[in-house]
Amino acid sequence: MQNIGNGVALNVSYRFEPVDPPHGRGLKGNRGYLQNVLADQKIRMPLPVAMIAAHWEVSFEFDSLGGRRYETTITLKARVLTDFKFIEIDKPVTEVRSEMQYLGDIGAVPVDRTGEE
Repeated sequence: MQNIGNGVALNVSYRFEPVDPPHGRGLKGNRGYLQNVLADQKIRMPLPVAMIAAHWEVSFEFDSLGGRRYETTITLKARVLTDFKFIEIDKPVTEVRSEMQYLGDIGAVPVDRTGEE
């Protein structure tokens, strides 16, 4: 895994899920968490041999320093990248409220930039 972004990825959760697992093989996904991944940092992730030859979807969810949440999903078929998606995830209202409460606690005033061009 490598962070190809410009900033630190925080609260990185990942999951490997089989796509159309072979009948009776019993392939199961793998999930994990990393506290952070620095910009351009490469991390080796040990995987079972059974995961290498099959068809897998791998998803990473992470936060940016700016507080936005993203998801990157790739599809691998026999170690060949066949699809790549990158999206911004909307935060649940409870997360937004807790951030606003935190800003109020430290005396900061959030800036509303929704109307800016």
